[in-house]
Amino acid sequence: MDWAPFHYLGRISYGIYLYHKVVPLSLVILLNKLGLELDGFYLTYLVNLAILIAIASLSWRLIELPIQGLKRHFPYAKLRGIGAAAPEAVHP
Repeated sequence: MDWAPFHYLGRISYGIYLYHKVVPLSLVILLNKLGLELDGFYLTYLVNLAILIAIASLSWRLIELPIQGLKRHFPYAKLRGIGAAAPEAVHP
């Protein structure tokens, strides 16, 4: 599928994976402390989803993107075929 929102969700998918359990639990704790309650399953789901996407986006921008920028400082050898070892690994 060549649809921009899907591409963006793919880009932040690791953050979604990391935070998908933390966000709903944190939201429930926060709402309880504030004495608030979200009425309805769908409203709760949409609020959780919006917060999850926002946190995953921030994580991608502030953590993952800078770390990916460090790749240029570390050379690597491409492996040839499945199970092939890099020359450095064969002859230490």
